Amino acid sequence: MKSTLAKMICGLSLLFALSISEPAAAKTVLKVASFTPKTNTIFSCGVVPMLDELAALDDVTLEGYYGGGAFGNATQQYDQVARGITDMAFGITSYTEGQFPLTELITMPFAVGDLDSGTRILNDTILPEFLGAEWQDVKVIHLWMTSLYQIHTRKELKDPTNLSGLRIRSAGDVHLAAMQALGAQVSFIPSPQIYENLQKGVLDGIHGNWTTTIAFKVAEVTKHHYVTNMGTSIGFTVMNKKTYEALPADAKAIVDKHSGTQASIKTSRCFLTSDGKAIELAKNLGNVIHELTPEQRQKMADTVVPVIEKRLAELEARGLPARAVYDRIIEERSK
Repeated sequence: MKSTLAKMICGLSLLFALSISEPAAAKTVLKVASFTPKTNTIFSCGVVPMLDELAALDDVTLEGYYGGGAFGNATQQYDQVARGITDMAFGITSYTEGQFPLTELITMPFAVGDLDSGTRILNDTILPEFLGAEWQDVKVIHLWMTSLYQIHTRKELKDPTNLSGLRIRSAGDVHLAAMQALGAQVSFIPSPQIYENLQKGVLDGIHGNWTTTIAFKVAEVTKHHYVTNMGTSIGFTVMNKKTYEALPADAKAIVDKHSGTQASIKTSRCFLTSDGKAIELAKNLGNVIHELTPEQRQKMADTVVPVIEKRLAELEARGLPARAVYDRIIEERSK
């Protein structure tokens, strides 16, 4: 009896010792940063579904840094992930002018005709063939595309292919140069200041997508919208490479499920919802939406050719295969 009792006590002691000597595995903590609030239409549509799945795992904890503040600087999103300061980030390439020169060739005026084909060309063709060096420091989850840019003005234009004398806000060197080629006096005013400057007449219009008009209430201070489909911007969702490789299997499977071309197209399509709301608002306000004639569109495209050629020549002079990338984009667009 004593022997049996001793064995039981010994067994319980061993079990207790094992329970305190083998603590539960530590959770993986992921620092997620974005230059936008978490409620931003595109972020909540394209990225939050993945984050929600990760947050539901027992072995993962998310720390979110959104919309400025710590780790939210728009110009630092990529570099913070590459250096391991954050684990995942959501950003736009145009905020770091010159860091992604080959990637941004697809944003040039009239390079692509719609979101789906543009995003597919970027992810299926240009990324694997030419962009390895520009994205080598991170795990690319999405390379997404904003909706195409239109021209939104306070007053009706006699000729939308001639912006002579008009003060137009745009963003990015190539887009600013394109507006100049069309005759505009260009200005890069920070987005939060667009409304006030349009309202006061400091600006005559802006060059940007429909989503911009709803985000910054542009439709309230413009009356005419010209469908040019002239240019776009590229956004990204990226993860630190070491973080990705160290993820638990269940977390890595979720990231993989939300990565790649189809996931990028899905994120790009998030703009269609917000664009639709912006167009509806403009119509409800009595604004006029003008479709360009084929002749006007061709004239506009011809006018900005020197801008495109200059950009390609500048990059070629730096030893970058800009012409090959651009020609490949046009080749794929034509299929």
